[in-house]
Order: sequence, then structure tokens, then C-alpha cells
Amino acid sequence: MITAIENSTPKQVRRIGILLGDLGMLNRNRAALQFLVLQMNTLQQTFEYEFLPVDDNDEFIQKFSNQRYVEMNGSKNEVQPFLQNYQKYLSSEIQDYSIKEKTLSSHFILVSMACFDNHHYSMIAHNLAILALGNWKRYMAPPSLIEFILMLIVRESIALVCQPLESSVHLGTRGCLCDFTPFLDEVRLKILNGFICHSCCTTLKSEGFRELPQELQLLLKKDWLGKANEPEKPAGIVAHLGYDLFTTKGLKATWWEISKRTLQEEWLKSLLTLLITVLGAILVGFLVLRLGLSK
Repeated sequence: MITAIENSTPKQVRRIGILLGDLGMLNRNRAALQFLVLQMNTLQQTFEYEFLPVDDNDEFIQKFSNQRYVEMNGSKNEVQPFLQNYQKYLSSEIQDYSIKEKTLSSHFILVSMACFDNHHYSMIAHNLAILALGNWKRYMAPPSLIEFILMLIVRESIALVCQPLESSVHLGTRGCLCDFTPFLDEVRLKILNGFICHSCCTTLKSEGFRELPQELQLLLKKDWLGKANEPEKPAGIVAHLGYDLFTTKGLKATWWEISKRTLQEEWLKSLLTLLITVLGAILVGFLVLRLGLSK
């Protein structure tokens, strides 16, 4: 059987298992999402994210299918039986594939495009956080949907490991990651702002997570993403995977977003061609002048 990692000290790395449900049209961009989530493992040492296999035939997983409405209160009662079955499923996978490592995280986040019946977008029960983002609309961008998911994974990670910050922390909107935002269209401010308030930083430090506030600032500012035209940066890599963080807003790129990106690329190519032509002309002129003077 699988044994869960004990939460013995707040300083240890907390492994967070990510389960991807039916993401609808975003399924085509799963690789981009997975890459960016795993990239966060290289930027901090408090959380270690890992994508875990999912039994698509599980009734609980099917319940959170794309755009399906789910009763939140009823789902809370189903979490514990689901986790028990899920542990058995993972144990079977480990045995079937002769995996050497037998330990897995005791914390999980299920990412889905389902909709809770009360229009909330997240819940936590028995160390399972569920994101139900089916109510996301294009007008909520920027940030892009993938950025929404990234930062909400970070928010739920905090809630899973730091009990005082599990639920709503402060009523006022501060642009803090732990702002009280009951509805999805209110989330964008805290994602765009990239901020952890003094109160939440103090709470994290008092719970033993002394390095986490600084790590969160690095993640939330998102400078680490780079630009789509920088091939070695995460944004450049996911652009080649088919998702441009700075032009694609939603589940997939629209015709206009594709055209805009193409125009930007063509403009850069044209500018580069022009610069090469001008420099070439200057060089030729210089050589002609030198040859003329040497006669």
C-alpha cells in the first residue's frame, strides 16, 4: 500500500499531487499547463508538484467533467470515499509498473472545468482541493486561463498546508493571493497584482514557512515566464507548444489571436531584414569608399 508523507515539520518540502480532470477544449493545451506547473518546482522549495494518473472511469472524476454543474455540499461528502479509492488505484498502478518509490503526497488538487452549483470555484475537504473553473469567460482575461490555473494552484497549495490560511482571510480586496474572492470574475485582481499582504506573510512565518513569502513573490510577479519571443524562456517554450500566454486568452487561440501573433512575428522578421539590409548597404558603401580612396 502507498504511505502518505507525514507533515512532521513545516520546513519539509510538501508534495502536491495534481489531478487533471476533463478540461474540455483546454485538453489540447495540457502539455503547456503541465510544463508551467512543473517549472514552478524549479523556482521554490516549499511545494513540489507532481502530475498523477487519473482513473477516467471513476464516478467522482466523471462528475467533474467539462461544463458539468456539481453540487458543492454533496461533493464534500464524497471526497473521503474518493480518496480511499484513489489510493487503491495508485497502489495498483505502482504495483503494475513496478515503481520503486512507494510514497506519495497526502495533498491533492483536482483541476477541472466543471461548475459548482453556487458559482464558487474552489473547495477543500480531506486534503483534496478542487478547482471548478467552468464559469471562466474570455472577458476575465487578462490574465489568460492558464495563468488563472497556475496561480490558483499556488493558492490552494497554501490552503492545504497552512490551516490558518485555508479559508477566506480578509474581506477587503488588497490584491493579495489570499483575498476573499467568492466568484471567479473577482480573482483576476489578485492574479494580476502578484502580492502577498503583510498579514498573510506574518501568518506563514508564524506557521514555520519562513521562506515561503519570498518564494511566493517570485512566483506571483511572473517575471520568470519571460516573453513569447524568447525561445529559452517558459513563455517561449509554451508558445511553441501552441499556447501564447500574451495573446491567447481562453481555451484556445481565436483567429484574431493567431493573426495578431503572426503579425507580430512578421513585423519582427521584417525589422530584422531591414536592419540587415541597412547594415549591408553601409558596409558596401564603406568598402567602395575605401577602395576609391586607395586608388
